[in-house]
Amino acid sequence: MKLKTGDRFPEMTFRTAFEDNVKTPDILTGMTVFWVLRYIGCPICRYDIHDMAAHAAEFTARGAKIYVVLQSDQEHVRQALQETPVPLEFICDPEMEFYRQLEIRPAKNMVALAGNVFRTMAKLNAAKKKGLKHGDYEGDEKQLPALFIVGPDGTVRYAHYAADLSDMPSAEGVLAILDRLAAEDSSHEN
Repeated sequence: MKLKTGDRFPEMTFRTAFEDNVKTPDILTGMTVFWVLRYIGCPICRYDIHDMAAHAAEFTARGAKIYVVLQSDQEHVRQALQETPVPLEFICDPEMEFYRQLEIRPAKNMVALAGNVFRTMAKLNAAKKKGLKHGDYEGDEKQLPALFIVGPDGTVRYAHYAADLSDMPSAEGVLAILDRLAAEDSSHEN
């Protein structure tokens, strides 16, 4: 089911990098950000992960928790975290159940995946400058990313299905969305 704002986030059971049988209702204690990427070896995905990690304290200050969803298996994610630890949670979904259930489709081809070539190349160059190299390929190479912000009651507060690989908000962009949602909640309370 393709999600939109106001929908109920589906109940799912998944694996994190270090736990099995985690259930979505158990983790929705505040605003939960599901940052759905491709796989841990993708340099653009690693760039996004490092961007989120650099702002982790700001997410925590807003009462938000980040779950990065990857097609990667636990072994690949654990190895990457050993090399470069980051203060984020990772959902490991090599079977791609998360992607299928939320209808996060792959691009039709590699040209469509690249999409805005200038934006994608800029992000790839930024990843290279940080020393982020391509690792193992996992899952569907043409997989598109997505982003969901879910409230503690399981309501989808924000949904974004990317048109191409670099069509994702930055960590600062997501923080701005969280601030907007908090302001909306505050105005409804008054």
